[in-house]
Amino acid sequence: MNKRLACFIHAFLFFTLITFSLSSCEPSVVTRTKVYFGTTCTLSIKTNHIDKYFKILEDLDKKFSYRDENSEIAKINQNAGKNEVEVSPDVYELIKRSITYSKVTEGAFNPLLLPLVGLWGWDTGDVRVPNDDDIKDALELISIDDVSLSDDHHTVFLKKEGMGLDLGGIVKGHASNLLVEAMRKDGITEGIINLGGNVYVFGNKDYSVAIQKPYASRGVHDINVNVRNKSVVTSGAYERGREINGVYYHHIINPFTGYPAQEIYKSVTVIDADSELCDVWATAIFVLGDKEKLSKFNKDVKIITQ
Repeated sequence: MNKRLACFIHAFLFFTLITFSLSSCEPSVVTRTKVYFGTTCTLSIKTNHIDKYFKILEDLDKKFSYRDENSEIAKINQNAGKNEVEVSPDVYELIKRSITYSKVTEGAFNPLLLPLVGLWGWDTGDVRVPNDDDIKDALELISIDDVSLSDDHHTVFLKKEGMGLDLGGIVKGHASNLLVEAMRKDGITEGIINLGGNVYVFGNKDYSVAIQKPYASRGVHDINVNVRNKSVVTSGAYERGREINGVYYHHIINPFTGYPAQEIYKSVTVIDADSELCDVWATAIFVLGDKEKLSKFNKDVKIITQ
């Protein structure tokens, strides 16, 4: 074999090997489910490093879960009526935004409902109907005016003993936003994030997202929406409820009454690029029973009611 031909064959084989190696490392779509925030979280993305994004969810869960006695939220609650608590900047900012959302929604969204959640037993699953006096007492502990924030020191103080932060109504939207930001930064161009029904789809194509039909079997739906680079969040009384003495009670508490919100809508779906906003708006509109009242604050938000 002449020398030139040998060099050509060697170069060809080397190029083929490199090409094969690169193609074999090309990530495929990976779908995986784990439990965070007390719900199933599914990621479906093209990556070889999906665990990195579940680690983001794990860290957020540890910071924001009031059930974890070592979390920053739990420490704030433990010191209610006693001491201010210094927290990390991201926890502080989410609490601050939650207070702002509460003001914008005129109290329909409230991050301080933990006393009422505990009273009804939704946090433990031991659901019962409280008496009127206990509800009245709990309502005294959910005023956002009783939260003191310090921008200079990132401290949070709940002024009354018995108060409690519960950011469950916003943290999944916050997490979705952070995941999309992290994935795009890593060069992931498309994917589906589903955090317990809080759906975010991103990429250069439309996705069809089905909206659950209220009180129908799981997977039954009458409405499909085509979305691109949007979050789709639904709030409905059918998701968690319990019949007690012939009366159906659900988990979405009206902050004005302390009782489950009246079902003017069976479900509220909000679609927007900001998943955090979708989370808040869906709950607030369900409580208010008036989608026009909040849509005026953001004309780009799409709202679907059933």
